Amino acid sequence: MDGDYAGRVAREIDRVFVSSMAFARDNGGRDLVDRYGGREEVGWLVEFRTSLAWPDRLVTWPQFVAVTRYRGRVEIGGGGIVRSAKGFTASAHGAAFLVELYKLHSELFAGSPRLNELAGRVLDAAAATGREAFAAMAPPFEPAGMSAGGLLVNRLGTLRYHRADAHASAWRAAGLTAEEIQALPPGPARDAIEADTDRAAAVPYSVLSPEERTELLQGLEAQG
Repeated sequence: MDGDYAGRVAREIDRVFVSSMAFARDNGGRDLVDRYGGREEVGWLVEFRTSLAWPDRLVTWPQFVAVTRYRGRVEIGGGGIVRSAKGFTASAHGAAFLVELYKLHSELFAGSPRLNELAGRVLDAAAATGREAFAAMAPPFEPAGMSAGGLLVNRLGTLRYHRADAHASAWRAAGLTAEEIQALPPGPARDAIEADTDRAAAVPYSVLSPEERTELLQGLEAQG
């Protein structure tokens, strides 16, 4: 499986996901967050929505550390979260927020059923090689009646963590820390890490035929 493809599709996944979340924030998302107490209250729920929307789903502390590996020491809290020795779940307040967040996303994102299907197959395949950050987010919660676009945004968002784990494995294999990879300038050392990342991140895409991989990439490129 071509690592170059993994790099190209990752850029499109990032672009579509980031722009979609920004659109949602500006079209009801900010008001919804404010109605539930603001970012300090429900911010972590937005980030971990694909897992915490599952009833009683626990995100473990090692998974949380993996997701936040580039942020230094951070604490999780707010009324939307219930902490325990093993990890955290959504509170009743948080679960109610997530129901409304999913409803908003379903209303905002029309999407493409075909792109959704292709991304779903890649996501299923990613479970075999994803590590802690991916495990924190997968499988994404998919309520009945969710629009194809709403499903696609969350599937793409979850796939980003598969690549994040691949990147962490690559820089660790090179003997670097999270701080050191962030500070590493462009050059041969970084190029080698990115190439290793692409090779590992490419594995789930082998579930698609060459034609389907092209269809997925071009479909994402066509997304606004």
